[in-house]
Amino acid sequence: MDNMRMDKRVTEYLAWLNNQFENTLDAADSDAPSEYQEGLTDGFDRAEAAFRDIFDVKEQ
Repeated sequence: MDNMRMDKRVTEYLAWLNNQFENTLDAADSDAPSEYQEGLTDGFDRAEAAFRDIFDVKEQ
């Protein structure tokens, strides 16, 4: 994989993480429950799934 392609994927993943962080902060400032607060989603599982998707990682 060339460096330009890897750089693009790293940038995309970091943008995804930043977006998740911003959404969590917004939810914390709101009275509306978030998916995390209600236990409907797990942050690690979502981050791992996004990583696998963006970096095209196949499960072993």
